[in-house]
Amino acid sequence: EESVKHFRLEDGTVTAVQYDAPVHYLDSSGKWQDIDNTLAASGGEYVNGNARIKFAKKVTGNGSLFTLHDGNRKITMSLEGAIKKTAGQVTNPTTDWDENTPKLQKMMTLDKLSSRILYEDILDGVDLEYVIESLNIKENIIVKEKKNEYRYTFTMDLNQLEAVLNPDGSVSILDPSSMETVYTIPAPIAYDANGAYAAQESLHFILTQTGNHTYS
Repeated sequence: EESVKHFRLEDGTVTAVQYDAPVHYLDSSGKWQDIDNTLAASGGEYVNGNARIKFAKKVTGNGSLFTLHDGNRKITMSLEGAIKKTAGQVTNPTTDWDENTPKLQKMMTLDKLSSRILYEDILDGVDLEYVIESLNIKENIIVKEKKNEYRYTFTMDLNQLEAVLNPDGSVSILDPSSMETVYTIPAPIAYDANGAYAAQESLHFILTQTGNHTYS
């Protein structure tokens, strides 16, 4: 199932393991496949296992960072003012086991479910990190120097999708033909190096349509 894996043990019994996030996706033939978010180099990009997510190896003139697509639905995300030639640094996690670790625990641990890419100093005093976990992408803007204001502008180019800003501060990415919510960008949060969170009212998105299926 989407969030369940079944393991046949040496005594012939089967153990079902429920995960707290999807570990499988349905392929074009309707069969469950393992989610593999290992990022591997392919041309000028880093690509995950089924090429659903593609990150730029280096920032080019248009500031393009990544594309996310499911079928004909596609999001391309760019960062305004991104410093050209900033290179992404990929981390694919691996678990080191000792000789006493049970075989089932090793099988249950899915290292390929997550990965991350860091664009260090993509803006002056700012790193940008993306963490892929299951079917989700988390964006971390890491501010390393005090600024007069903290305002970051991204461009979303959408294919067969539209964007709407919600009253709760999140952004819904919709299929305009069915009004189905395909993706959600949660309302932003911020915290300092000591883990103290900023007041929620001090953070917000401004969503502006700048062209046909293009948003700032």
